[in-house]
Amino acid sequence: MLEHGLADEVVLIVSPVLLGTGKRFFAEGTPARSFELVSTQATPTGVILNTYKVAGPLKTG
Repeated sequence: MLEHGLADEVVLIVSPVLLGTGKRFFAEGTPARSFELVSTQATPTGVILNTYKVAGPLKTG
């Protein structure tokens, strides 16, 4: 959805659990993007909700 410009926001939910390995957040070959943090909310259980808005292509150099 990000690759085709169909998403304007990403919500990342972080749980306080250490697994050691896991799935990639973005598929291999997904173009690099910049994100801007919009808000962060911590729950009583330690889960953190981070909301980011898409800020466009990643600027390098």
